[in-house]
Amino acid sequence: MNTRQHIRRDRERGSILIVVLLTTSALAVIAFAASRNSRGLLETAADERAQIHAEAVADSALAYANQQLAHDENWAGTSDWVDLDDDVFRVTPLPAPQPEDRHYLIETVADGAVVKLKAEFHVDRYQAPVLNHALATLGGDLRLNNVQIVGDVLSVDTLDGVKDYDPVSGEWFTRTSGEIPVVTANNNLVEGDLMTYSGELGGVTVTGDNQQMFAPIINPTWTLDSWLTPMPGRIVTTQTTFDHFDTEDTLVIVSSPGARIDLNQCDIKGGVVVWSPAEWPQRGDAYNEIAWNACNFGRPSAEPNSTNIGMIAPGSHLVDGNNESYGWGLFYFHEITRLNNAHFEGSLWVTNDFDLMRNCEVSYDPALANVTYEGMNASAIWTPLDGVSEYHAATP
Repeated sequence: MNTRQHIRRDRERGSILIVVLLTTSALAVIAFAASRNSRGLLETAADERAQIHAEAVADSALAYANQQLAHDENWAGTSDWVDLDDDVFRVTPLPAPQPEDRHYLIETVADGAVVKLKAEFHVDRYQAPVLNHALATLGGDLRLNNVQIVGDVLSVDTLDGVKDYDPVSGEWFTRTSGEIPVVTANNNLVEGDLMTYSGELGGVTVTGDNQQMFAPIINPTWTLDSWLTPMPGRIVTTQTTFDHFDTEDTLVIVSSPGARIDLNQCDIKGGVVVWSPAEWPQRGDAYNEIAWNACNFGRPSAEPNSTNIGMIAPGSHLVDGNNESYGWGLFYFHEITRLNNAHFEGSLWVTNDFDLMRNCEVSYDPALANVTYEGMNASAIWTPLDGVSEYHAATP
């Protein structure tokens, strides 16, 4: 090899070496840039995860606010930050434009991310009870034996699961005293949903869902004075004993406090309204007593001239309903001691104890849900969230 060839090869090697050095430097620059981009992507992803986490905490805070407002319509929010595992939230009242509205600021902090929402609640006011259940007991004991129900069942099995009306103060309140309602059942079938506050079946076989409730049920009130006016299709009487009494009309019975009303083998197709004063308390003793034997009340809603009334007696205590009776429409009582061999197509509501329902059938009639019953009322019912938006502080 001559000198020229050796130099050429060194130059070639030198050229190769230079190229390699340049390539390594470029890769170092690219790697440095990629590292910066990766850190940025990781930081962005972490921020997004924190934001999603904070929004989930905000959803929990909204659910908490909804539940608290349902139990106290004047709820003043949380007094301080509330811990939720490693996260915190706070609920603060905001001015609302209408008395029927409640507005709150929801603040949450999670993983360093902050979410602020404005939650708007609205109150709906109903003129009559919303009847969506085959059987509803509003805060009393319930004992079922060999009962079949086609439709949903609602059982208020806790003290604070119902709002009662105080006729003296004119206000609604949630019960906090008395005994917790007890549900006992044997050989019963509900072909529908069962709704309770305890979330327990209570020995009832249910083909639908077992739903746990949180918001209180509103106890319907009544003002039955308009029924005291006689008119075609209506019989108003102070008579309290009815034997083999048949009529197409609605029978309105007016009795004195503590009186007993007896109905034996009657067929009253227009249904029965048992008057009681509007100021009579929803809890405590009933205004009067009712006993029936082998009677028919009301007529199917599909028939002409149906009133959708079975027996509206919100101040009355049904002490004995016996011997293969049939009813169509709404049945509403203050309390029931014993109901045997009864077959209902409609809806059965009881405010206080339902001591025994035995060998009975109740099939819900959907036509009752959209019916306004004369003299039957209900209170304000707080709805879930009416609107949620990002919170922006007001500027002066």
